[in-house]
Amino acid sequence: DCEVREITDQEGYVLHTTRGDMGCDIVVNATGLYADEVAKLAGIQKYTIYPWRGDYFKIKLPYKVDQLVYPVRKPQASGLGIHLTMNMQGDTFLGPDSEPASSKEDFHAKSEKKLKFFEATERYLSGISPEMLTYETCGIRPKLRSFSDKEEKDFVISEDLPSFFNLIGIESPGITASLAIAQFVKNKM
Repeated sequence: DCEVREITDQEGYVLHTTRGDMGCDIVVNATGLYADEVAKLAGIQKYTIYPWRGDYFKIKLPYKVDQLVYPVRKPQASGLGIHLTMNMQGDTFLGPDSEPASSKEDFHAKSEKKLKFFEATERYLSGISPEMLTYETCGIRPKLRSFSDKEEKDFVISEDLPSFFNLIGIESPGITASLAIAQFVKNKM
């Protein structure tokens, strides 16, 4: 781990970190959940990351599924809904759900959500039972809107100071577009 503790502007930037100081001419702040805090270290106060949590349950299906399965999204839903996904090894998972995280470090297991996950997916997955679900993990998304905000906010790609680029609030679609985002930022340099 390496934490940025201070940023100074001395003919370029100096990042004072827990592993020593590092001088650079260009900073690309792509620090995920902590991008707002790193921006504040450079004097940029306009961003706030709201951590949203999404849990996953592993499911042992009595049949093979080789594609993603999504429910129809409900109007004003905070996410896509609990859906079926899989990893490269062929394991199947339900998730994520979407709720505000108590903190950016709120990774504790929430196995008590099993019934909620079962009820959310039994209408589009046949032949399942709660016993087939096992809590697996959670992730925390860096959103730019609070849970009470009704309007979605897009992620930020901005040069807020000369040669200081902020990539803030980038979550799922931004991860899919990460190579294009990298090329865009490179072209701005």
